[in-house]
Amino acid sequence: MPAAADGNGPVVLEVPTLRADARMQWVLIGVCVVNMLILARDRPAPVVVGVVILAGASVLAVVLAMRHTSRRQPPVRVTTEYLELPDGADSTVRIAWPDIATCTIARRQFLPHLLVEVPDPDRIRPAPNRWQRAAATRDGRYRLAVALGGSRAIRNRLRAEVTGRTVR
Repeated sequence: MPAAADGNGPVVLEVPTLRADARMQWVLIGVCVVNMLILARDRPAPVVVGVVILAGASVLAVVLAMRHTSRRQPPVRVTTEYLELPDGADSTVRIAWPDIATCTIARRQFLPHLLVEVPDPDRIRPAPNRWQRAAATRDGRYRLAVALGGSRAIRNRLRAEVTGRTVR
């Protein structure tokens, strides 16, 4: 097993994450491409070729932007002492296993998400500020959600790891 970056125990599992807002890029580019093709329908051939080239360039730009943003998101790390979740482009938060109330994997908005519920947000390191706390609190419970990437097999392994560590 590889050691954790800071030496706080071995990393049991790393699961890639996705930026959930990337899906909206696809919706917007799809709407733009369809509109361009509809508008170019009754135009001369050079205009249609230009529109098709522009639509292709737009799709390529979105694909490159998604690759860039998804690479910058840190993975979910399961160690023997804590669960490490991404908290932005390059920062992470750590939650010790005893401080996690529930931890499940569920589909939200067509993507699998790791849903973590923490009874006391002050136990998260680094502790969230009051705005983060207010945004993540629902029904009096502090919840974190992370969109998961990777294969179904790695997500099943993550499910097994967190279930084994959080079941009381």
